Amino acid sequence: MANRGGGGCPTHKTASTEVLLSRAVWIVPNLRRGLVWHMHEKPFRKVRHQAYVGRERAITQLAEQFRAPPGMTTIVGVGNWSAQDRGGTMRGTPPGPWIRFLRRLRRVCRVVVVDEHRTSKLCCACHTTLHAHQYMRVHNGEEKLVNVWDTKRCANRACKVNVVNREVNGAVNILMLLKRFFVNALRPATLGSGGYSYLYEPLWWAGFLSMVVGELANFAAYAFAPAILVTPLGALSILVSAVLAHFLLNERLNGFGVMGCILCVTGSLAIILHAPEEQVFESIPQVWALVVQPGFLLYAASAVAATLLLIFRVPPDVAASNPLVPIAICSAVGSLSVMACKALGLAVRLTLAGSSQLGHPATWAFAATVVVAVLTQMAYLNRALDLHSTALVTPLYYAGFTSLTLLASAVLFGQAAGGVAAASQASGFLTILCGTTLLHATRDADLAALAPLLGLARRAGEDQPAVELAKDARV
Repeated sequence: MANRGGGGCPTHKTASTEVLLSRAVWIVPNLRRGLVWHMHEKPFRKVRHQAYVGRERAITQLAEQFRAPPGMTTIVGVGNWSAQDRGGTMRGTPPGPWIRFLRRLRRVCRVVVVDEHRTSKLCCACHTTLHAHQYMRVHNGEEKLVNVWDTKRCANRACKVNVVNREVNGAVNILMLLKRFFVNALRPATLGSGGYSYLYEPLWWAGFLSMVVGELANFAAYAFAPAILVTPLGALSILVSAVLAHFLLNERLNGFGVMGCILCVTGSLAIILHAPEEQVFESIPQVWALVVQPGFLLYAASAVAATLLLIFRVPPDVAASNPLVPIAICSAVGSLSVMACKALGLAVRLTLAGSSQLGHPATWAFAATVVVAVLTQMAYLNRALDLHSTALVTPLYYAGFTSLTLLASAVLFGQAAGGVAAASQASGFLTILCGTTLLHATRDADLAALAPLLGLARRAGEDQPAVELAKDARV
C-alpha cells in the first residue's frame, strides 16, 4: 500500500505534526481499497500458488533421494520433535512442511520415529553433557565471552569429540537409537531425563499397580516375620523376573544368568535356615518404647540428616552423574520405611485380631512415616534407574538397602544373631549380592566372543544376531 501512494512517507525523525496529519488524511479514505488490493487481487494469489508448487516439488525431490536401489531398503530415523519437552518452543508439534515431507518419505522408504529427548544435549561418543562453545569477542574495546549455541563442546576432557555441531551430534545419537531399536536393545540410561516424564506413560502405571500388589504381600510378610528375614529375600523377585522375562519377553537367559539365579537361591536358603525368631508384641506402645530408645533415635537422626544433606547440599550435576547419591537416599529412607512398615503391619494384625490399635498416636505416626518414606524412596529410585544402567543400580541398591535395613532392625529389635547363625546370614547375603550382580551385569552380554575360550560353538541352524541381519539396511 505504501508503494501505491504512501512512498516517501517521512520517518519519526523528520516528520512534523502537519505532515503526519496530511498523511493520515490520505490513508484513512484509502484504507479499505488498500486492504482489498492486498487480499483479493491476482498477483498475491499467483505468488502463493507458485510458492506451494515449488515447495511440493522440493519436498518430492528431497524424498526421492532416499529411495533405495533394487534389492535394498532404506531406513530413516526421524526425531519426534521432543514430545517429552512440554515447555519447548514447538510444544511437540512439528510445522506443516515437515509433516508433508514425512508423508512423501514414507512412500519411498521405511520411517522410524525416534524419541529425540536429550539427543542434542549429550555427546554422541561418551554421552557426557554438552556445553555451548564459547569464544572471546572484542566489543567496544572490551573482551567478552560469547556463546555459540549451534556448536557444542563435550564436558569430558578425555573424550575424542572436542567440538561438534549440535545438529550433527543429535543426528548421530538418533542413528544410534535407531540401531538399538532394530536389535531390540534398551535405550541408554544416560538419555533419560531424570525427571518425572514416566508419570505420563500408561505402561509405567500398569507396572506400578502390579508392584503395589506385590508390596501388599510384602507388607503382610513384615507383619508375621522378622525384617532381618524378609528384606534379604527380596532378591527372589529379581530371580522370578529374570525367569519370566526369559519365557515371556524372549530375553534369553545365558549361562552366567542361570549361575546368578542359582546363587540367589542358595543365599536365600542360607538366610532362611538361620533366621531369628519373631518377637512377640502385645501392643503398639511396646514398639514405640523401643523407638524412643537412644540407640534407634541416633540411627534415625543420622539417616534423616544424611538424606537431607544429599538432597539439598549435593550439586545437581554431581547427583545426576553419581549413582551412589540417589541410591544412598533410597537406602537410608528405605530402612526407616521398613521399620515403620513392620510396626504398622503389627498394628493391623492386632486390630484384626480384636485389639484395636487405631487410638494410639504412634500408629498414625508409623503410617505417616511409611507414606513419606515410600514416596521419597520411589522418586529417587526411579531417578537412579532413569539416569544409570539397571545392571549398576540394582546390585548397589540391594546391597545398600539390605545392609541398612539389617542394621536398623538390629538396633531397634535387637535381632542380631551371634556365632554360626550370624556368619551364615552374612554369607547368604553376600551370595545373593554376587548372584544379583552376575545376573544383571551379564544380561545384555554377547557370549559369542567368549565361545572360543569356553570351547563353545554355534549350534547348527541357530539364528544370526540381529546386528548382522541389519547390515543389509542402508541408514
